[in-house]
Amino acid sequence: MESCLMTGTKPIQHPLSPADAFFVAYQQGSGILMQLGFELELEGAIRRTDLEGMLLHLVGRWPQLGQKVRHQGLGLVWDGACHVEEMLNVASDEALLKEWRNLPLDPFCEPPFQLLWFANSQTHRLVVRAHHAVMDGEAMLTVYLEMMRFLSRSVGGQSLLPPVAVLPAKPMSAVELLAPLCSSEAWDHLRRMSRQAKANVSARLAVRSYAPGPTATCERLLEGEGLKMLSELAAINRTQPLWLCAAAWMRSLNGWNRASNKGSNPIISLEFPVSLRRHKASRELLGNLVSPLILSGDATQCVGTLANALKRQFIGAIRQRQHLALPQLMCPLRFLPWTLFRRLVMTPLATGAATSHFTWHENENDRSSNVSEWSHGRLQITNRRIYTPVCLHMGTALVVVSTNNSLLFSITYRLSALSAEDADKLADLLQAELMRSPMALTHQDAN
Repeated sequence: MESCLMTGTKPIQHPLSPADAFFVAYQQGSGILMQLGFELELEGAIRRTDLEGMLLHLVGRWPQLGQKVRHQGLGLVWDGACHVEEMLNVASDEALLKEWRNLPLDPFCEPPFQLLWFANSQTHRLVVRAHHAVMDGEAMLTVYLEMMRFLSRSVGGQSLLPPVAVLPAKPMSAVELLAPLCSSEAWDHLRRMSRQAKANVSARLAVRSYAPGPTATCERLLEGEGLKMLSELAAINRTQPLWLCAAAWMRSLNGWNRASNKGSNPIISLEFPVSLRRHKASRELLGNLVSPLILSGDATQCVGTLANALKRQFIGAIRQRQHLALPQLMCPLRFLPWTLFRRLVMTPLATGAATSHFTWHENENDRSSNVSEWSHGRLQITNRRIYTPVCLHMGTALVVVSTNNSLLFSITYRLSALSAEDADKLADLLQAELMRSPMALTHQDAN
């Protein structure tokens, strides 16, 4: 199997942005896993050659998935051969899954994108883990779609076109990089965020420990009548399901704190990622092209009132370009030596000042249906799970994946912070806040 992707005589280089480098520094400095990924259970006849071809296709599109990080003067860069042979891992004992998924990826020593394959006759489990330095959640779904498209068509016996590499974004000039330092608005916003972080304005989630450790997930699936009920609730409150889910998560976190006798502060805050991929040319770029906004509210308010308050807060922050303050001010940091960069970015503001994460991914259709269609019925997704990093000062994070037919709620939590039973109770609180109906959400197997 080929293990190097070349353009002309030189491998393609992709410089890490300051945001990308931050996640390398974060994992090194805190011990917190900066990895995200997904698990799929599939039925069909998948061969090793299908998976090897898929990985070659992926590094053909995005070479940095198979490369390693190295220091290059000012900053870090994905460089060198694409080590595809190091990206595929094959195992027979699924008891190894949790251990493998929680192994820290070292991007200086191994490719940042890894695939684990369990095969059992016609049933397969594919597990992906990727370092946050190479992709954010939005990019992960882009890679996932390309991965499923290739694999399904390969299993379906279709001929596939050679991949076209996604080239790095054009680097900014020194003038463009340093211009944000002259922005008083950006500095003012950063100072406000820093003051709020130091003052602990919003509540911390009641957890057993903030220590690093392995993560696990807890899922709920909303579909059918439950999804219809949520849509009707959104219409009644003149808002969208996105904001109802965010409000319900905030109320769930507050409810958890109250049940844990740590409910004196009802102000809950969420780190809410905003996409910076505004143009068609940027939608397939990897790396970290989202910027966090911290939205907060009084979680004693009813779901509908809180949802609308969050929506207004979000719109106002976008109009004031608050979501651009942090990435703008981070740009000049690429000029700093790596040891100084690491020291500067490891602050409470940068390592998770909010109560929890909330991420919403909206897809036009259900990728499970696509897989069946692309493979001519030879491949079916029977279950899926998604997981994300959990920052140092947060015990858990929520990702909601929306399609036309369902909402998948995936709670990632650190086992040092919450037990599996705790996560289940938190998911039940979310269920109650969303629907007030015990049958609205269905349980999926928690790992």
